[in-house]
Amino acid sequence: DSVAAAKGITLGEGGSVDCIMLLNVLDRCDKPREMLQELWRRLKPGSGRLVMAVVLPFKPFVEDGVEKRKPSEQLHLSPDISWEKAVQQLWEVVLQPMGFR
Repeated sequence: DSVAAAKGITLGEGGSVDCIMLLNVLDRCDKPREMLQELWRRLKPGSGRLVMAVVLPFKPFVEDGVEKRKPSEQLHLSPDISWEKAVQQLWEVVLQPMGFR
C-alpha cells in the first residue's frame, strides 16, 4: 500500500484494484501460487479482473543471477501437452480452485 501511495496509485477498500496485468511472469516466479493468491486478494471483489499472458506449455524456472533453478513452489502443470490442454489445465488445476472465475 505504501508503494502504491508513493506512485500516486489510488487503491480501493482494503487495498483493492480494478485490474491487474500479469504478463509473462508466472513461469519465472519463485512462488507463483503465493503471488496469485496475493493478486486475488488485491482484486476488487466481484468486478476485479486479472489479465494474464502465460508461456504454455508451462516450463517454469527462476533466473537467479546467471543461474537458472526450479521455483521453490510448484504449480504441478504438465510441461509436455498441447497449448489447448495447457490452458485447460492452468484453469482447472490452478486458477479455478483459487477462486478466479
